[in-house]
Amino acid sequence: MMIRNWTMLLFVASIHVGCQSSNREDKVADSLGKETEILDTGSDEIANSSQSLENIAAIQDAYVATVDNRKAGRLDSTFFEYDCDGEKNGRVVYFSEEGQLVLIRHDYGEYSHQEYEEEYFVRDNKLFFAFEKATSWTFESGAAEGATKDDVTETRIYYQNEHAFRCLQKQYVVRSKSLENPIPEELPNKELDCQKASSSLATFQLLIARRENPTNDCLKKAD
Repeated sequence: MMIRNWTMLLFVASIHVGCQSSNREDKVADSLGKETEILDTGSDEIANSSQSLENIAAIQDAYVATVDNRKAGRLDSTFFEYDCDGEKNGRVVYFSEEGQLVLIRHDYGEYSHQEYEEEYFVRDNKLFFAFEKATSWTFESGAAEGATKDDVTETRIYYQNEHAFRCLQKQYVVRSKSLENPIPEELPNKELDCQKASSSLATFQLLIARRENPTNDCLKKAD
């Protein structure tokens, strides 16, 4: 993100060196934000169906339909950006299909070394799937000059009637100078207590409220 890029440039200038899923469920969830990994499951037909999102398979199909439509440019979008006195800044994008909100994407950074990606998938104004990726990066002590280390946590939350019923998480480390970094989509998910999912729903509701008032005022992270 912009914050990291600026920090890295300052570091480079000061030292004059250069910086530099195994199953269907994992594959569906891991394709978030990766336009080359869209699954071909007849998403046009799914998108036009009125099937109830009563189980994981239905949620996955609805997710794939939205991702496929976004890739194909069939979704309309609006966005706003905000800044919290330089300590936190971000961008919120609302994607809609035929006037109906289907996806919210929120990217933001905090305190230079914290980066977040969030995607909230919507049907009939209700959240049915959320993806959150949190990255904390540092310059790696004892490694080559300019080397960084990313500690990454990805969380996937399935909702029914806006109640989380299945939550998955994976954690991994990416080193900028390593040739043996993990491949995130090949890492297994672990079951997670869904109690923490309340913050995801609260953030989604905050973003929904800001859709009607897209100012650049500070957007506070939900607790």
